[in-house]
Amino acid sequence: MTTATMTASGRSLFDTVARLRVQYAKWVQYRETVAELRRHNEHELEDLGMNRADITRVARAATYGEMA
Repeated sequence: MTTATMTASGRSLFDTVARLRVQYAKWVQYRETVAELRRHNEHELEDLGMNRADITRVARAATYGEMA
């Protein structure tokens, strides 16, 4: 019988690695969203109902589901 390696918080090493992979994938998605929005000019952003100051907030909401 095998025993899962447990971390200090009680999670298995497998669970911790899986969680880190998900977090990394979301971070990559966030960075790609920010980069895509920054490629738009002011008129295009206005057509989307936003301005440059909104880019990080919108990218965070799209990626993590947070509304700020």
